[in-house]
Amino acid sequence: KELNVDAQEIEQHLAPLSQDLIMSHFLYDYIKPEKVINSAYNLLKPNGLASFASTTLEHYDETFLETLNRIPLFKKIIDWKEEIKNSALIKSHLQHLDLINDAGFNLTQQEHLIIPLTINNAREFWDLCYNSGWQAAYFSEQSTAKLTLLKGLIFSLDFPGLNIYPIQFNCHLSIVLAQKPS
Repeated sequence: KELNVDAQEIEQHLAPLSQDLIMSHFLYDYIKPEKVINSAYNLLKPNGLASFASTTLEHYDETFLETLNRIPLFKKIIDWKEEIKNSALIKSHLQHLDLINDAGFNLTQQEHLIIPLTINNAREFWDLCYNSGWQAAYFSEQSTAKLTLLKGLIFSLDFPGLNIYPIQFNCHLSIVLAQKPS
């Protein structure tokens, strides 16, 4: 049975202990990790499986911040350090494992992936931030005027001589398969 509802309301639509598998991928930008993990636990049948995947705050490393600091106007539009501080994202893969374990799950498999990313032009930058949904939580809170300004700024960075690109950073992914005990 297919169900398409807001993840924050999932427990209102499914009975406790009714699911064999729950997949929660990249929701922590929108919902606190503890709520997602606890909801999965409550909905799963005994021995049910949960798959959790998320980026972590580790990818906002010094390389990422140094790149953004090369763009003074960008810093005026988005206070990245404040955004990072206020983010609901998990801090690290180890914190992710602890949250899942603390909820009562048995960890079946887990992987911390570090994927180097290079953004070569404005189109790739916009696609990463907006079209991929990676920054959807941030963008959804902005006015149309601010989004238009931000998109214009991103595309203006392609002008020759600015030497903004390539932008490089390491994307940290935490992927966990967990089982609810019987």
